[in-house]
Amino acid sequence: MRAIRVLGITLLTAVSLPADECTVNVTLVSGNLVRAAAVIKAKSVAGDIFAGIGMQLGWSKATTDGRRCITRIEARLEIASGPGERPDALAYATVGVRADRRIHIFIDRVAATVPESSFGTLLGHVLAHEITHVLEGVPRHSDGGVMKARWERNDLKCLVHHPLHFDLVDATLIHAALSGTDE
Repeated sequence: MRAIRVLGITLLTAVSLPADECTVNVTLVSGNLVRAAAVIKAKSVAGDIFAGIGMQLGWSKATTDGRRCITRIEARLEIASGPGERPDALAYATVGVRADRRIHIFIDRVAATVPESSFGTLLGHVLAHEITHVLEGVPRHSDGGVMKARWERNDLKCLVHHPLHFDLVDATLIHAALSGTDE
């Protein structure tokens, strides 16, 4: 495990771009299913999580500010169609070479997971988790942090007061994926 961390630090140093050179642009489609205050909180939490690894999230439909690295992702807030629709998932992302860079978040499941006062915070973590799947291009998970496959009760209690972070491997993969992006 130590070797992976050393390799990760080396790669992160080699491929990292300053935050002002790389933006991940997310279009959030909510269809008025979520209160504005919760959306604002979610955007803030997700933005802070990515800022922790030197990345900037943008929340408008188009970015033409001349930055070297821009990736566009659509995030849709939806009601789960039923228990058969990815039954254990709060959300999912389309990933892979021909993927459409779309995230689907089941807001009814997110809302059922935490008290209403923590909804925006959890939604921000779910956004960060799914955005990362799109950026990494694979459905991989980490042992802990933002990219943990399933947050446990203790994770949910902690993230309300202290946002989860990316582990070194995920930070490295995100930077590596974006270092060659130019749309």
